[in-house]
Amino acid sequence: MSKKVLMVCVAIVLTGSMMGFAGDSGSGTGHFTNHFQDVTVTEMPDGSAVQLIHYSNLSVTDDADNPSADTAGECVGTLRMNAAGVVTSGSGACFVKAADGHGFSYWWEVEESGTADCPALCGKWSYYGGFGRFDGLKGSGNWEVSSQFGETGSMGTWTYTYSMP
Repeated sequence: MSKKVLMVCVAIVLTGSMMGFAGDSGSGTGHFTNHFQDVTVTEMPDGSAVQLIHYSNLSVTDDADNPSADTAGECVGTLRMNAAGVVTSGSGACFVKAADGHGFSYWWEVEESGTADCPALCGKWSYYGGFGRFDGLKGSGNWEVSSQFGETGSMGTWTYTYSMP
């Protein structure tokens, strides 16, 4: 159960390191890594569980020329697992900044787990706010956890599209 939660956290946190200048837009792929700071598990009477997660996220894009190719921040979320320990749903939010102090936030949601198409955790994400050079940022994409580091973190890939006003 802990591994599923960690992978979900990693995938969830995965998104959010691109865009930056007025009129800019683009799409691409990137990588993320998550470091879990706190995971609280509440067992339910039916054997299922709910996890509250708090983690740090670092995201990079595959395009080094992207104006915010590296961002880092904090994320929180919840994951719901059935009695077998399979993640059945989850969602959360991340608040990140680029090195220049400008930043943005995004939400994430688990869409799939433990299938042929998604052996670990997969989902979607979307921006919902920005400040400084990220003011007016719009965009979304998908994420997938590819590796887990025991109970301390995870990493994966993400896709994105974005536009700035």
